[in-house]
Amino acid sequence: MCEYAHGVFECWLHPAQYKTRLCKDETKCTRHVCFFAHIAEELHPLYVSMGSAIPSPR
Repeated sequence: MCEYAHGVFECWLHPAQYKTRLCKDETKCTRHVCFFAHIAEELHPLYVSMGSAIPSPR
């Protein structure tokens, strides 16, 4: 879990996690807030990092 997050909910909202995986319910998802992509075009790139979940600007 990110050391700056206030809980698991905030971890999934982080840009390094948000919509990096497909939702198990796909286009039938009824969640008001869903952290997952519903179609392939919504997928965000998954950052590979060591330690921090945010890619270094260096």
